[in-house]
Amino acid sequence: MVRVRDVSKEFEQFVSVCFAMFNRELFEGDRRNVVRAWFDVLGDVDVELLRVKYVELATVSKVMPTPGLLRRHVFADLISDIVSPAVAWGQLQGLRVALNSGVERPVLSATVVETIQKLGDVVFGLTTNGDREYFLEVYRDVCEKRLVELLRVGV
Repeated sequence: MVRVRDVSKEFEQFVSVCFAMFNRELFEGDRRNVVRAWFDVLGDVDVELLRVKYVELATVSKVMPTPGLLRRHVFADLISDIVSPAVAWGQLQGLRVALNSGVERPVLSATVVETIQKLGDVVFGLTTNGDREYFLEVYRDVCEKRLVELLRVGV
């Protein structure tokens, strides 16, 4: 059986402050489970870095950020190549036009390249709304798998 690291008092205090920033009460009966849930997602990140990143989110968010959102914010530079579905479709169409007209190829994000590789040559014939939905479905799967890899918790 794998022994899970103990939650530090510093981390527990951090979670309490997060709740206080949004004027939310962390009930004593729930404290242990809530802190453990936050620790399971964020326990491998330095608490001081978490504080800084949480304040960044808290100043612009109307609702309390979740531990998962905070983790994505902390590692935003790792996931910056994951573009929105609309941008991904635009990159694909830009590549298709460039290849057909002989102009310089546009720069593609890594997730778009991976999606193109997954779909194969058929991707260059995708132009209709239905084609777009098909591409975006595969693109979302690629992005989800990439996020899981990049944001894997190392506790």
